[in-house]
Amino acid sequence: MTHCSARSNREWSPSLAEAFKLIILPATKDGMTRAELHQYLEFNHGPLVMRYPDVSSCFTEYIHHYVESEAALRAGCDAVTTISFASLAGLQASKANENYRLHVGPDEDNFRDEATSRAYSGQVRMIRNGSRVARYKLLIFRRLSDCTDSQREWENHVIKRLNNGSLSVGRVSINRLAALGGSCEYDILDEISLDDAACASAIEAELSEAPSGLLVGDSATLITRPRIFV
Repeated sequence: MTHCSARSNREWSPSLAEAFKLIILPATKDGMTRAELHQYLEFNHGPLVMRYPDVSSCFTEYIHHYVESEAALRAGCDAVTTISFASLAGLQASKANENYRLHVGPDEDNFRDEATSRAYSGQVRMIRNGSRVARYKLLIFRRLSDCTDSQREWENHVIKRLNNGSLSVGRVSINRLAALGGSCEYDILDEISLDDAACASAIEAELSEAPSGLLVGDSATLITRPRIFV
């Protein structure tokens, strides 16, 4: 059993100069199907964002992950959007302009329910480098025990399990999460690039063999198709 003292590194208050990752789980608008959401993000919202450089030019990454299957995540999560910036100031600049206020922001209401959507900041650690281009991406949201070093312990566990080439994985990164408003349901997001979605169950089984007491509650496993805009 893992014995730990209360931790404080779950809270993260980035400075303006630190790299910043925004992770959005939009709750699909009532009356819209998963396929319709994917179509809207692909052909309407994504291109709209890219149309305005004062909104998107500070992105270092902009990806819509279209969910193909899910487990243990509440209904309505049909996509996950990740947007990375060189700093928190980049996010602030992206939203503090007229084109976001008049065009991009209002368009979000065409596909998502604001009240039940969720957003996290992510502090990223690269575990296994590789191409960002992948046919599939496995996204796993996890809750960790209340231990001072549990996030570092999880990262070391993933390195041991996935960085030795024994499983067919590409790029692997781990995001330390902090909720942007509301409660923090998850502490960690694993991002694992795959060429074959059939590998997902074997990878999840391998990672589930974690040190005793490190994981708590249910994880949320999503198999997605990433659409890279930036």
